Amino acid sequence: PPPPDIEAVDVPSDVDVVMGSGFCVALEAGEVLRSVSPEGHAWLLRSAGGGMTDLRVLDPLDEASEASTVVDELELAEVAAVNALSQVDAAALADDGLWRIDDLARIQLAPPEGFSSSAELCGDPITNGALLFGGQLVERRDDAQWWGWDPGVTGEAAPTVMLRHQGECTGRDDNLWLTSPDGTLWRVEPATVYRPVKFEALKAAAVTSTTVPGSDVLLGVVDGDQLWVGPDEWQLWSFPDGAPQHLTAAQGQLLAISGARLLRYDGAIWTELALPSEIDVASVEAIAPHDGGAWLLSGGELCHVATGPLVQVEGLRPYQRSKELDFDFQLASDDPSATLAASIDGEVIDLTLDDETQRMAGNARLDEVGWHEIVLEAGATKRSLFVKRLPEEERSWVTDIQPIYEAHCAGADCHVEGGSSTAPDLSTYETWTTLSDQIRLRVVNAKTMPPAANQGPDWGDEQVTIIAQWLEGGMAP
Repeated sequence: PPPPDIEAVDVPSDVDVVMGSGFCVALEAGEVLRSVSPEGHAWLLRSAGGGMTDLRVLDPLDEASEASTVVDELELAEVAAVNALSQVDAAALADDGLWRIDDLARIQLAPPEGFSSSAELCGDPITNGALLFGGQLVERRDDAQWWGWDPGVTGEAAPTVMLRHQGECTGRDDNLWLTSPDGTLWRVEPATVYRPVKFEALKAAAVTSTTVPGSDVLLGVVDGDQLWVGPDEWQLWSFPDGAPQHLTAAQGQLLAISGARLLRYDGAIWTELALPSEIDVASVEAIAPHDGGAWLLSGGELCHVATGPLVQVEGLRPYQRSKELDFDFQLASDDPSATLAASIDGEVIDLTLDDETQRMAGNARLDEVGWHEIVLEAGATKRSLFVKRLPEEERSWVTDIQPIYEAHCAGADCHVEGGSSTAPDLSTYETWTTLSDQIRLRVVNAKTMPPAANQGPDWGDEQVTIIAQWLEGGMAP
């Protein structure tokens, strides 16, 4: 369907202005900005010929930049795409295949059938990355197998662009967002696919997770000269200073340039980011944001801008999904006077100084499957980093969930077809996936369902754990 029929609202001209500070680095001849890691490491690549590629990685923690630059030569042919995971780790698509770069060492991966280097890439292809090519989506999981999905459409209707969460495939809504040349927005959920809206003149789109109550993601779509913001309740914005350019998103905010202003929007409030005098907004060619800052490509320079102290983490990655229980991590900031702190789900994490790295070290323990919020602080700077613990057991509806339903939920007037009006039918896989949020809330979190009178003799924590594992593991049929 088309977007809702609502009136556009002008972006205010008198929004609050936030001062930014930063530095610029001159690009060398032939260098191209390929990717920025979640911690702000800018990967610059240049073809060296003979199947080799020159690499330079800039670290935003050092204004001199050259002092913290990683320079290397990668044995890769022409590189088509890079997804930087850290200063020394990335996934790459090249003419000679699909690669995982681990501490700057190459690991070649077997690509799926029909793969081409022009594919879209997200995530880490060793564990839970995905490729989009030829209108088809394929996902690689930790079983080293590629799992495919065919949208059933071709041509302009087929999806061609992934909306990444700082390089990852999904945010904490567990959905993968795609767009098609004909303006269709796709939402690929763990167990189903939706096409919630089709825009008439889609030019760009971006998505980011948000901590705003009642919403998991903030999504922006440039449609002609206007900006749609959703997806829960769509807003429509017009720009008196000129159509939005270079739309992107990170850390719960959309970023775009309109006229001579670099604007940010968190779903409720617009602000303007005032750039240092050496950066001309009108000359900006691309914006590559990360938590706490952004790289701006302007002419022959790459400039970094931030509005406060940066807090950088090593050992954790935003929107990371893993079966690991514990993560050792280290924190650093570009402000030596800033006090560093960390917490997970509201519980303080003890930090100690690592004598070797001179960084503050801690351990994050993910006791439960599902998403966890890790808050990192450096002085007045606070950032939320979401990571997900995946279940160790692979659960399915037929093998694991249906037997639990039949034993505990299928009473005479319970969750069956034609049963009580207050108890929805839960007799099918489709109804379980449709009502998954309510099941997670009442069965797993609150533990108020099923009622004691309907519980079989073997109901207990084991059944709750199995249901949680199925929900967080992808809701397999």
